[in-house]
Amino acid sequence: MEIVSSGMTHPPGVVLSLSPLDSWHPRRYLEDSVARVARRLRGTNVMENDSKDSSASLHKFQKELNTGTVSLVVLGVMDGATEPKYGYQIVKYLEGMAEGPRLMKQGTLYPVLRSMERAGLLESEVEPSVSGPPRRYYQITDHGREMLAIWSKAWDRTRDFVETILNDPTRGTEVEDGDA
Repeated sequence: MEIVSSGMTHPPGVVLSLSPLDSWHPRRYLEDSVARVARRLRGTNVMENDSKDSSASLHKFQKELNTGTVSLVVLGVMDGATEPKYGYQIVKYLEGMAEGPRLMKQGTLYPVLRSMERAGLLESEVEPSVSGPPRRYYQITDHGREMLAIWSKAWDRTRDFVETILNDPTRGTEVEDGDA
C-alpha cells in the first residue's frame, strides 16, 4: 500500500507520521535552524562574540541615551551662546566637549533643531553664506529658556537617582515588606 502526502508518492514500507506535531511547520523549521546555528557557534570564540554583543549593546544604549538628552544639551549650548549659531557650529562645539568617541552624528542634530523650532524652543533665520548654501542660524527663545530650567531640574534628579543606584553597595538586595 502506498501513502500519499502533499502530492508525493511514497513506496511501500515507508512509514510517515501524519501527526500534526510531526509535520513541517515554518516556525519549527526556523527554531531548528536557529538551534543548528547555535550549535555551530558553540565552537567559536565566545569572548569574541561577547565583545561584539557588548559593543552593539553599548552602541544601542548610547543612541537611546543621546536621543533623550540631545534637546537638553542643545538648549544648554544655545542659552550660553552670545550670538545665533548654525547646525555645524553646534555639532563642532559638542564634538569639542565630548571625551572619547563622538557621541552624536551631525545628521542627527538637524531634525532635532527643526523639531525644537516647531516646539517654540528655538527660532531661526536663514542667511546667505559666502562659502556655500545659505545657513540657518538658531537662537534660544524665552520659552526655550523656561524649558531649559525645567528640563535641567529633571536631568539633575534623574542623574542623582542613577548615581545613587549605581553607587549603592547594597543594590540588588531584597527590600523588606515594611521598607517599601
